Amino acid sequence: MLRYIPNNQVVFIVNVYAPHLEHKKQLVWAHLDSMANNWPGPLCFLGDFNSVCSPEERFRESIDQNSIDSFNTFIFQANLIDQTLSNDDFTWEGPLGKFSRIDRVFINNKWVLLWPDAILQSSNPDRSNHKPLIWAKVLACWGPKPFRFNNTWFEKVGFIQFCDNLWNEYIVDGWAAFRVNKKLRL
Repeated sequence: MLRYIPNNQVVFIVNVYAPHLEHKKQLVWAHLDSMANNWPGPLCFLGDFNSVCSPEERFRESIDQNSIDSFNTFIFQANLIDQTLSNDDFTWEGPLGKFSRIDRVFINNKWVLLWPDAILQSSNPDRSNHKPLIWAKVLACWGPKPFRFNNTWFEKVGFIQFCDNLWNEYIVDGWAAFRVNKKLRL
């Protein structure tokens, strides 16, 4: 549980890693369903659910319609909203060109009220065969951040000499003022 500071709202976030075996998934779905139906505030379940909502969410993989039906029943009974992935169809890539959308973000209606314009995107995987999911109000790709300083003032003829003269004058006047002030105190 986290507290969302702007309105002092407590939000409930659960990171999920569902098992591969169907009977064990059923236990996870039942537990998550209980959480979702008993939590009064904003709720978010995210992670690797190892399940899909439709056959189109798998490519070059076997389809288990009973598993799909079970997963969709859980989503419906828990009153969850499957956050739409805005830039990709799949979140996992396996060997031999297999693809699935097994990584998801589910939210409830109260979560939507806090962040109605948030979007979900996937990013390029770094070391995993799962794509990282980025959920944010505003997504901006700032790209690499090299430090480059280019001041066109330095290109003006005589500007550096002007700065040097000004600096030297300040240092000399400042030192003279320091010496005068020091003498006056003695």
